Amino acid sequence: MIGADTMARMLDPRWGPSRDEVLTELRNHRATFLVMGREVDGRWMTCRDIPVPFPFGLLFRPLEGRFDISSTELRHATA
Repeated sequence: MIGADTMARMLDPRWGPSRDEVLTELRNHRATFLVMGREVDGRWMTCRDIPVPFPFGLLFRPLEGRFDISSTELRHATA
């Protein structure tokens, strides 16, 4: 489970050594990310708002609803 802000960073070509190689490896392992909407710069952003390069669209699945909690808050709540 990731936020839409994290998804956008993952898909940024500047993300890492080779974004497409990493995404290909994740796809080959049948990884799936459930993507929660997040407020980014005062605007609500969901998985559907972020362009995903072919053929990586199936890596990302939208989670419906609004969960205004950060991953840090989730980690602390489950610790």
